[in-house]
Amino acid sequence: MSFDCFPTLQVMFADKPDLLEANSLENLESEVLIRKLREQNKLFTTPINIYVTGRTGAGKTTLGNSLLDSNQAAMRTDGRQDCTNSLQLFRLVSNFLFFDLPGSGSNEKFENINRAILLLSQIEDIEFDIPRIKEFQILDYSNYCQTKKVKKNCITVQEWQSPTNQQHVAPDLILYLVAPQMQFLRLDKKYLRELLKSQQTKNRNSKVIFVLNTFYREGQALYTEQNFEDVRKQITEIYQNYYSSNPAIFEVNCLTGSGFKEIIQYINKILPKEKLGGIEQLLSNDLRELAEKERDRLYQHNLIQFVSRVVRHSVGLKLGNKDLLWEAASAIKKFGFATYKSKAIVTNFDSVINGRVNKIKKLRTNQIKVEKVKSKTKKFNNYTIKKECVMKKKDIWLGKFIWKDIVTKKRSFKCEVVTGKKNKIVYTEFLKAGYPTILFLLGLGLGVKNFFSHCEEWEIILQKSEEIVEKKLAPFKTQIKQLVESINPYAERDLSILIQKALLK
Repeated sequence: MSFDCFPTLQVMFADKPDLLEANSLENLESEVLIRKLREQNKLFTTPINIYVTGRTGAGKTTLGNSLLDSNQAAMRTDGRQDCTNSLQLFRLVSNFLFFDLPGSGSNEKFENINRAILLLSQIEDIEFDIPRIKEFQILDYSNYCQTKKVKKNCITVQEWQSPTNQQHVAPDLILYLVAPQMQFLRLDKKYLRELLKSQQTKNRNSKVIFVLNTFYREGQALYTEQNFEDVRKQITEIYQNYYSSNPAIFEVNCLTGSGFKEIIQYINKILPKEKLGGIEQLLSNDLRELAEKERDRLYQHNLIQFVSRVVRHSVGLKLGNKDLLWEAASAIKKFGFATYKSKAIVTNFDSVINGRVNKIKKLRTNQIKVEKVKSKTKKFNNYTIKKECVMKKKDIWLGKFIWKDIVTKKRSFKCEVVTGKKNKIVYTEFLKAGYPTILFLLGLGLGVKNFFSHCEEWEIILQKSEEIVEKKLAPFKTQIKQLVESINPYAERDLSILIQKALLK
């Protein structure tokens, strides 16, 4: 999943643009299967020999390295033409033997090694000083991952091709590797015809299958669909000159091993039953279950890494139309739906998430206020008054005196009168997203995962998921809060490790 739709997250995760990339179950099945080939004893009862041939630069050694060790390129390869000049091989504990042959179509000496190994006639041209080879080097990488050493041996062509040796090294299957973007040229066709003709004379059923390497560079495919169609068509036309059936053609990413499961399934079908050990059980039942567990583990692992970074930023962070919390929630939903291959519509998702986001923002926001006095201007009139005695003649004899206020002077003035008081917000302080956001986002991720297997309302599922997360994180609450606020450069990493310890134990 790309962060292109989320400008705030795009900047925040510039160093991890593929963090929320969904892991498909099909790719994980191949990864699990390759790991089992490395680790599980005797998936095959006897050694099976898998030869890999094809034009130089097609990705043969790259495929071998992905099977031998996913963390390092053990066998020599640099992506250039003619990078393999000897027979490279390794044997895994499962009894799976991989033979990486030098490529065809370029250096004649290296192609002659290839031809000698496959019992094909060698190229010979005295005029251009292209002699037949009489011996070649074997590099055995079987113990390389433990010892970092390669066992070297030199063998004559006569010894290699002897019936005694062939009983042990003859191929059970030949993978013909093709890079579709390099096209299938005249020399490729000539070599394939010779290989198929040679195999036809030895085997009634074909031992040659075809692997189209899906090359990628920086996430972009180097091939086109037209490249694939052209190569498939040309291979089929040549193949059907020797066999009546359609060729077995598989698409594999040789760098990652994705798609290799289909090749092992094919091997399982064509090999004699006596050669099959635990591979049948692994392919029939265990593989899907193991892949699903691995998918769940990776989903939660990446989700925790994502949340561990988000919660250490301010809830008010905003580079686009939506703020950080909304982008994070939407990204998690998209990640979950892509991982579990669902097109379900959550009708009230936006309203539920809006409510949660607004609640958290309120919790993680401080408003600095000052008291403001409310007043208004009022006009006043000031009077100067004196009293005068007013008497009527008839009252004089009675002694009655009547006093009356007489206004002698009038003056007006204005002043401010306090009418009330009001608090005014002068500054809004956004805190780090913090612990409440951890509960919300991790609960959201778990809720999206559970949504596809529960027949409940989305809001109920989300609430239950948040409660599960809160219960598991409760013993670590103080440590989590400290790491959220910490300025230590390793705080994000430590926070991720701590949450994984709490949730994935």
